[in-house]
Amino acid sequence: MRALEHVKSEGGIAGLLMDAANPLWLRLNGQGCNWNRRPLAQFEAAGFRVDDLQTFQRFDTLMPAFPMRRIRAHKPG
Repeated sequence: MRALEHVKSEGGIAGLLMDAANPLWLRLNGQGCNWNRRPLAQFEAAGFRVDDLQTFQRFDTLMPAFPMRRIRAHKPG
């Protein structure tokens, strides 16, 4: 399985702002895209083992940096 996820910032203030703005973002994007997820725990709870994890941020001239994770995982068995 491969995933590319927006994730919650580990910075205290940025993380709080992402939590506060996420309900509005969900209404605006109309696609169920959350920008404050913490996907690793969800993948592991579903029985996946993470094989590779890359952390990066997307920068844009008009928007702040958004933390991202590229995740490769498999389900044993």
